[in-house]
Amino acid sequence: MDACAPTIRRLAGHDIANMRAMLAMMGDAFGERATYTAMQPDDDDLRRLLDGPHFMALVAMAGDDVVGGLVAYDLPK
Repeated sequence: MDACAPTIRRLAGHDIANMRAMLAMMGDAFGERATYTAMQPDDDDLRRLLDGPHFMALVAMAGDDVVGGLVAYDLPK
């Protein structure tokens, strides 16, 4: 594997810092950083979200830096 190739992994409840980094990266990518970073849930809520069955966040990591991300969620009815 190329040393510069990003690694992909699913975030879990202990990945709060990487979740916040992904939100900031998405805000920059979409030109709406404040929308993605100004009113984030607190750490406990993010932990529950990441560990819950209805939400998945994948990040692309280059070393310690979040360089990409994907979020999917199920809206239960």
